Amino acid sequence: MQQIEIDFFNAYKEFDALLGGMLGSDHGVGDYIEAMESTSTGKAKLVPTFYEDLKELKHLRFIRNKIAHETSDAHCTKEDLDLLTDFHERALVGQDPLAVIKRGGAKPKAESKPTKKEQKQSSEKKGSRKTGISDMPDGDLLEKLRSKTPENKTPAPAKRSAPSKPSTGKEANGKKAGKKAGKAKNKRDDKVKKSRPALRVIIALLIFGALVALAIILEKLSGAI
Repeated sequence: MQQIEIDFFNAYKEFDALLGGMLGSDHGVGDYIEAMESTSTGKAKLVPTFYEDLKELKHLRFIRNKIAHETSDAHCTKEDLDLLTDFHERALVGQDPLAVIKRGGAKPKAESKPTKKEQKQSSEKKGSRKTGISDMPDGDLLEKLRSKTPENKTPAPAKRSAPSKPSTGKEANGKKAGKKAGKAKNKRDDKVKKSRPALRVIIALLIFGALVALAIILEKLSGAI
């Protein structure tokens, strides 16, 4: 028997005793598997890994039976021992499937220590995460910080103004007509300004002639009287 098989067999005995104490039976793992198999589908949904856990427990029991009966190589691996240890730790903190279902899926009030399975999943997530500032080596971090300083910032190129659109024939004709109308108006204004003094003289002469005529009329009327 290999050393890994001895370690697995001893760990399995402790695990079996733990589950037996929880269930009040002499066949801890076997009775635990039967209890899981008799669990309704609705309750099983309270544990996302319920059926995966059931499959793994059956696999652990299969490895134990092969070692116990000293058949051919049990093909026991370190992953099997880690899986057994993970179940043991979950049962100790009330995170095993039946304990979770008994609580209605709620987590225990006290924060439990993450199991090896949870630690492995967490490390895999961290490994797939993009490298952040905290994950950078000191040299890369300094280079990143220097690149953010204003000294290394290059000024943004000035935006080019859009070229003005060439005026169409209609617009050109409109502009020419406007200029001609303006010039004609200016000419009329100049003529009016130049003719104003002559108009004033004519008006003054007319007023003077009217006054003279009025004086003559008044004189004749006074002589007749």
